Amino acid sequence: MKSRSQKPSVFQRKKAISNTQFQAFAVIFDMDGVIVDNMEYHKKAWGFFLKKYAPEVELEEFSRHFGKVNKDLLKIVFKREVSGREEARFGEEKEAIYREIYADHMVPTAGLVEFLTSLKGNKVKTAVATAAPRINMEFVFEKTGLRHYFDVLIDASERQQWPRLHPGLTWTLFLKRPGCGTILTS
Repeated sequence: MKSRSQKPSVFQRKKAISNTQFQAFAVIFDMDGVIVDNMEYHKKAWGFFLKKYAPEVELEEFSRHFGKVNKDLLKIVFKREVSGREEARFGEEKEAIYREIYADHMVPTAGLVEFLTSLKGNKVKTAVATAAPRINMEFVFEKTGLRHYFDVLIDASERQQWPRLHPGLTWTLFLKRPGCGTILTS
């Protein structure tokens, strides 16, 4: 699968990892902006959503809050708390816009497949921990075919409970154990 990334990704800037020089235990990846270079499409989707529901909100200012879950972003849009029902309805509306406009453009981040292949060849455990909803995670893995590279997937619905759901994969383990790391968007 060919990547459309315009600038070299973090994966392209690193030398290939050989069996003798890599001794990591595990790597946790963010999804948006790491596995796929999709932030431009999230921004476009929020632009359409804001035009419809909050035309007074400036997209550039609003985009500084990206990385938060939809419930927190919707509070900014509507300038109030949103109910669970509203969160589900509006969140799915925005995410459906994103999936529609991104579907034909999605490719893995440049160099990612080679990096993942090297990690798996070296028996390194991998996980995805994302603030994205499950449907977007499934969308990304369906379109990219990368699911088989990851041992554990954590989406927005599991963020608070994932150490309990995945006891062998906790932040403490990853952040305190030598040879572990995270790859996040900046």
